[in-house]
Amino acid sequence: MSKKSRTLTMAVACVNASGVPVVNVCTVAVTGQQYRLGEHYDKARAKCEENGYEGPFVAFDPMEFRYLVSGATKVVKKATRIHKEIEWCQIQEAGT
Repeated sequence: MSKKSRTLTMAVACVNASGVPVVNVCTVAVTGQQYRLGEHYDKARAKCEENGYEGPFVAFDPMEFRYLVSGATKVVKKATRIHKEIEWCQIQEAGT
């Protein structure tokens, strides 16, 4: 078995320093064995922590990006309703 590593692009849903939910994109290097053991998820979460992001962390590898795209597509399709929800949330936060 080869110990050669491969760089993977990972997407990690997390929280930034301001408390805002974000999807951070990072790269990690893993061998085939590390990939099979799921260590790429651990490395991506650790990289986010090192860069000041906070949990909870949900990491997605390239094979799972379609789930992020699918969820985002559903949100965009409901944009009009969601826009009204955003306005309501903003009013509530402002206390008016």
